[in-house]
Amino acid sequence: MQITKIQNADQKICAYLYYLAEYNLPASATGQDLISNLLERINPNEQVGYAGFANAQYLKLTLKDRVNSSLTQVPKLQLEKSAILHLVQEVLLKCQKALPSSKPIHVYIFPSFDPFTQENLKGVGGFTPYDNVCHLYLCQDFKAQVLQETLAHEYNHTLIMSRWSSLLDSLIFEGLAEHFREHVLQGPKANYVTAVSKAECQKHFRSLQSSLSQTDMHAAVFFDQESLQYPHWLGYSLGYYIVESFLKQNPNLPWSEIMQIEPEEIAKPFISEL
Repeated sequence: MQITKIQNADQKICAYLYYLAEYNLPASATGQDLISNLLERINPNEQVGYAGFANAQYLKLTLKDRVNSSLTQVPKLQLEKSAILHLVQEVLLKCQKALPSSKPIHVYIFPSFDPFTQENLKGVGGFTPYDNVCHLYLCQDFKAQVLQETLAHEYNHTLIMSRWSSLLDSLIFEGLAEHFREHVLQGPKANYVTAVSKAECQKHFRSLQSSLSQTDMHAAVFFDQESLQYPHWLGYSLGYYIVESFLKQNPNLPWSEIMQIEPEEIAKPFISEL
């Protein structure tokens, strides 16, 4: 595993990049073999454990879904390493300028053969397992712009200082991350933000208000594709509009201050609009 240090203009290390998208496996290798290969190449780090997890078993469970352990044969990925490193460095320096981190960010880049990532996320998955740690999962035909947008979104997550447990936490923190991405990179709204209209989001929020403190509703509100109780991506759209209302009332607040505000305070302007 190669580790690349990313430095800012003052030669301060702002990130460590762990590139694991390269692998050398026999043609008969399965998804399970690939995950074993990735785990063998990740040495525990004193600051961030096993890529952000306390032990290798927790990391393995995440990789099973996001890399795709069900493959009967692992295809070869042709990912241009130098181009990926350039994209990552470019966006991290922009993020650091907008919202400095007191500690270096640890970015792990994994290969992915997950159909959901390929079909719904334009070939790039992101995940933040711990403070100052984020994962990127790249499919063969990923879009460069999407890689940068995903990393900017995840960067914001790595700097969440509050405890992340309730449904309200999830709504606010996802909304913050997407508005931060827009602030840093501009560009159109993500598909998961525009999936549900503001009027629909307001209607669903009213029904969810009594459940905002619950800790077991994230999957249903953000990813429901089975029960159809909530529209798919509702949580992302709703979180975006909640944070939008707050930012409109506080247009001059720097991101360093916004990140210190409790979710309940950020939600107040949106609630007053209902």
